[in-house]
Amino acid sequence: TQSESKWGLLPSIMAKMGKLGLETIDHRAWSPRGVHTTLVNEVYARAHLNLETMTDPEEALKELMEKVKKGIEEAINQPETAKVKVQRWYPGVVEEICEQVDEKRKSNVTQRLLSEASSMLERKQQLQTMATQSKSVKELMGDVADVEQPKQDVNIEAAAA
Repeated sequence: TQSESKWGLLPSIMAKMGKLGLETIDHRAWSPRGVHTTLVNEVYARAHLNLETMTDPEEALKELMEKVKKGIEEAINQPETAKVKVQRWYPGVVEEICEQVDEKRKSNVTQRLLSEASSMLERKQQLQTMATQSKSVKELMGDVADVEQPKQDVNIEAAAA
C-alpha cells in the first residue's frame, strides 16, 4: 500500500487482514525522508482458497484478491490518495518443492519462504531509502565544487594630492 501516515493505520490493516483469514508471513513499513511523504506498507501473506463454493480455482483466487483489496482500502480509509495493490506471489523456492512432503521438509520449506519474503522486502526498502537519502552540495556537485575559481587581479590607483 501507499498512503498518508496516520495514527493506528498499521493495527487497522493487520486487523482487517486477520478478519479476512490471511496469515502474515512478513511485513515492512517505511517512508522516505521529508515532509508530507508517502508511507509504504508491504505485506507477504498466505490465504487458503475455499473451492467449495467455486469450481474454478483461478476465479476463486481473483475473487479473494478483490476482497482483500477492498478490505485494505476500507481499513486505510483514504479513498482520494491511498493506493492498494494485491497480487499473487510466486516464491522462487516453490519450484524446488517435491510432491513428497514430510514434517522435516515442510518446516524447511516454510523457513525458506519466510527468508525469501524477508530478503525481498529488505531490498525494496533499501532501494527506496537510498533514493531519498540526504546529500551535501559537494556530493551532488562532485568534482565541480573542488575546481578553484580563477582569481582576478584588481588594481587600485591612488590619486596624488
